[in-house]
Amino acid sequence: MIQKANFDFIEVITSVGPQVVNELEKIYGICLDLGVNNWRIMPIILYGRAALNKDNLSLSTKELKYVLDYIKEKRKTGKINVTLNEMWFCGPEYEFEVRNSGFFCQAGINILSILADGNVCGCPMLPYMSEGNIEKDDIMEMWERGFLKYRNIEWKKVGKCKNCESFDYCCGGEMHLWKPPYQEIEVCYNSLIKNQ
Repeated sequence: MIQKANFDFIEVITSVGPQVVNELEKIYGICLDLGVNNWRIMPIILYGRAALNKDNLSLSTKELKYVLDYIKEKRKTGKINVTLNEMWFCGPEYEFEVRNSGFFCQAGINILSILADGNVCGCPMLPYMSEGNIEKDDIMEMWERGFLKYRNIEWKKVGKCKNCESFDYCCGGEMHLWKPPYQEIEVCYNSLIKNQ
Protein backbone atom coordinates (compact mmCIF):
# COMPACT_ATOMS: atom_id res chain seq x y z
CA MET A 1 0.00 0.00 0.00
CA ILE A 2 2.76 2.47 0.92
CA GLN A 3 4.79 1.58 -2.15
CA LYS A 4 1.74 2.00 -4.41
CA ALA A 5 1.14 5.49 -3.02
CA ASN A 6 4.47 6.56 -4.58
CA PHE A 7 5.47 8.94 -1.78
CA ASP A 8 8.63 10.98 -2.33
CA PHE A 9 9.73 10.56 1.27
CA ILE A 10 8.72 8.04 3.93
CA GLU A 11 9.69 8.37 7.58
CA VAL A 12 8.97 5.82 10.28
CA ILE A 13 9.19 6.66 13.98
CA THR A 14 9.53 3.79 16.42
CA SER A 15 9.03 4.22 20.16
CA VAL A 16 11.39 1.82 21.88
CA GLY A 17 10.84 0.26 25.27
CA PRO A 18 12.34 -2.95 26.68
CA GLN A 19 9.85 -5.07 24.70
CA VAL A 20 11.00 -3.58 21.38
CA VAL A 21 14.79 -3.55 21.79
CA ASN A 22 15.17 -7.09 20.45
CA GLU A 23 12.82 -6.35 17.54
CA LEU A 24 14.91 -3.53 16.01
CA GLU A 25 16.45 -5.70 13.31
CA LYS A 26 13.04 -7.02 12.29
CA ILE A 27 11.68 -3.46 12.10
CA TYR A 28 14.74 -2.41 10.09
CA GLY A 29 13.97 -5.19 7.58
CA ILE A 30 10.37 -4.01 7.27
CA CYS A 31 11.58 -0.45 6.70
CA LEU A 32 13.92 -1.66 3.94
CA ASP A 33 11.12 -3.64 2.29
CA LEU A 34 8.83 -0.59 2.37
CA GLY A 35 11.43 1.74 0.87
CA VAL A 36 11.60 3.93 3.97
CA ASN A 37 13.97 6.91 3.67
CA ASN A 38 14.26 7.88 7.32
CA TRP A 39 13.81 5.75 10.44
CA ARG A 40 13.74 7.71 13.67
CA ILE A 41 14.20 5.68 16.84
CA MET A 42 12.79 7.15 20.01
CA PRO A 43 13.26 5.59 23.43
CA ILE A 44 9.97 5.98 25.30
CA ILE A 45 9.77 9.29 27.13
CA LEU A 46 8.63 8.67 30.67
CA TYR A 47 6.11 11.47 30.75
CA GLY A 48 2.39 11.53 31.41
CA ARG A 49 0.91 8.05 31.79
CA ALA A 50 4.21 6.49 30.77
CA ALA A 51 5.75 7.90 33.96
CA LEU A 52 3.33 5.73 35.93
CA ASN A 53 4.69 2.60 34.26
CA LYS A 54 8.45 3.21 34.43
CA ASP A 55 9.31 -0.38 35.32
CA ASN A 56 7.83 -1.71 32.08
CA LEU A 57 8.65 1.16 29.71
CA SER A 58 12.05 2.45 30.79
CA LEU A 59 15.16 1.23 29.01
CA SER A 60 17.97 0.08 31.26
CA THR A 61 21.30 1.80 30.70
CA LYS A 62 22.52 -1.38 28.99
CA GLU A 63 19.50 -1.36 26.63
CA LEU A 64 19.92 2.35 25.98
CA LYS A 65 23.56 1.84 25.03
CA TYR A 66 22.53 -1.08 22.82
CA VAL A 67 20.03 1.15 20.98
CA LEU A 68 22.66 3.86 20.47
CA ASP A 69 25.22 1.33 19.19
CA TYR A 70 22.56 -0.16 16.91
CA ILE A 71 21.76 3.25 15.39
CA LYS A 72 25.46 4.02 15.01
CA GLU A 73 26.06 0.77 13.08
CA LYS A 74 22.98 1.10 10.85
CA ARG A 75 23.96 4.65 9.87
CA LYS A 76 27.18 3.24 8.42
CA THR A 77 25.27 1.09 5.92
CA GLY A 78 23.67 4.11 4.25
CA LYS A 79 20.60 2.09 3.22
CA ILE A 80 18.22 4.10 5.43
CA ASN A 81 18.91 7.30 7.34
CA VAL A 82 18.56 5.87 10.86
CA THR A 83 18.57 8.51 13.58
CA LEU A 84 17.94 8.94 17.25
CA ASN A 85 14.98 11.21 17.95
CA GLU A 86 15.58 14.82 18.86
CA MET A 87 15.26 14.19 22.61
CA TRP A 88 18.10 14.16 25.10
CA PHE A 89 21.81 14.79 24.77
CA CYS A 90 23.67 11.48 24.66
CA GLY A 91 27.24 12.70 25.08
CA PRO A 92 30.29 13.15 22.88
CA GLU A 93 30.72 9.42 22.23
CA TYR A 94 27.37 9.19 20.44
CA GLU A 95 25.92 12.62 19.74
CA PHE A 96 27.03 13.10 16.12
CA GLU A 97 27.12 9.36 15.45
CA VAL A 98 23.41 8.76 16.01
CA ARG A 99 21.78 11.82 14.45
CA ASN A 100 22.32 14.31 11.66
CA SER A 101 22.83 17.29 13.93
CA GLY A 102 23.53 17.70 17.62
CA PHE A 103 20.97 17.79 20.37
CA PHE A 104 19.03 21.03 20.78
CA CYS A 105 15.92 21.50 22.90
CA GLN A 106 13.79 23.87 20.86
CA ALA A 107 11.14 24.48 23.54
CA GLY A 108 10.42 28.20 23.80
CA ILE A 109 13.16 29.01 21.30
CA ASN A 110 11.74 27.68 18.03
CA ILE A 111 8.57 26.11 19.41
CA LEU A 112 5.50 27.70 20.94
CA SER A 113 2.65 25.49 22.09
CA ILE A 114 -0.96 26.40 22.71
CA LEU A 115 -2.54 23.91 25.09
CA ALA A 116 -6.20 22.85 25.12
CA ASP A 117 -6.99 25.35 27.89
CA GLY A 118 -5.42 28.20 25.89
CA ASN A 119 -2.26 28.38 27.99
CA VAL A 120 0.86 29.14 26.00
CA CYS A 121 4.17 27.44 26.74
CA GLY A 122 7.29 26.32 24.92
CA CYS A 123 6.29 22.67 24.64
CA PRO A 124 3.13 20.65 25.38
CA MET A 125 5.19 18.70 27.91
CA LEU A 126 5.65 21.90 29.96
CA PRO A 127 2.18 23.02 31.07
CA TYR A 128 3.69 24.22 34.37
CA MET A 129 5.79 26.80 32.45
CA SER A 130 2.94 28.81 30.96
CA GLU A 131 3.72 32.26 29.56
CA GLY A 132 0.10 33.38 29.46
CA ASN A 133 -3.17 32.47 27.82
CA ILE A 134 -4.18 32.94 24.17
CA GLU A 135 -7.64 34.16 25.28
CA LYS A 136 -6.24 37.02 27.40
CA ASP A 137 -2.69 37.76 26.23
CA ASP A 138 -1.18 38.90 22.94
CA ILE A 139 0.72 35.98 21.45
CA MET A 140 3.42 38.12 19.80
CA GLU A 141 3.96 39.99 23.05
CA MET A 142 4.37 36.68 24.88
CA TRP A 143 6.77 35.36 22.24
CA GLU A 144 8.91 38.48 22.03
CA ARG A 145 9.03 39.43 25.73
CA GLY A 146 8.42 36.12 27.48
CA PHE A 147 9.98 32.66 27.38
CA LEU A 148 13.00 33.92 29.35
CA LYS A 149 13.34 30.71 31.36
CA TYR A 150 13.58 28.83 28.05
CA ARG A 151 16.06 31.20 26.44
CA ASN A 152 18.38 32.08 29.31
CA ILE A 153 19.74 28.76 30.49
CA GLU A 154 22.13 30.01 33.18
CA TRP A 155 19.61 28.90 35.85
CA LYS A 156 20.28 25.29 34.78
CA LYS A 157 23.86 25.44 36.08
CA VAL A 158 22.92 23.75 39.34
CA GLY A 159 23.21 20.24 40.74
CA LYS A 160 24.75 17.74 38.31
CA CYS A 161 24.90 20.40 35.61
CA LYS A 162 26.83 22.95 37.67
CA ASN A 163 30.34 21.83 36.69
CA CYS A 164 29.54 19.49 33.81
CA GLU A 165 32.02 19.58 30.94
CA SER A 166 29.22 18.93 28.45
CA PHE A 167 26.97 21.84 29.50
CA ASP A 168 28.00 24.00 26.53
CA TYR A 169 26.76 21.23 24.22
CA CYS A 170 23.57 20.10 25.96
CA CYS A 171 22.60 23.43 27.59
CA GLY A 172 21.23 21.54 30.56
CA GLY A 173 19.18 19.04 28.56
CA GLU A 174 15.51 19.16 27.65
CA MET A 175 13.27 21.56 29.47
CA HIS A 176 10.78 18.80 30.38
CA LEU A 177 13.49 17.16 32.51
CA TRP A 178 13.42 20.18 34.83
CA LYS A 179 10.53 20.40 37.28
CA PRO A 180 9.82 23.15 39.83
CA PRO A 181 11.73 24.23 41.90
CA TYR A 182 14.31 23.64 39.13
CA GLN A 183 17.18 22.49 41.37
CA GLU A 184 18.20 19.32 39.52
CA ILE A 185 17.73 17.71 36.13
CA GLU A 186 15.50 14.65 36.44
CA VAL A 187 17.71 12.41 34.26
CA CYS A 188 21.02 13.08 32.56
CA TYR A 189 21.39 10.53 29.78
CA ASN A 190 24.96 11.63 29.12
CA SER A 191 25.88 10.67 32.71
CA LEU A 192 24.01 7.38 32.47
CA ILE A 193 25.85 6.38 29.31
CA LYS A 194 29.21 7.61 30.51
CA ASN A 195 28.95 5.71 33.81
CA GLN A 196 27.83 2.42 32.21
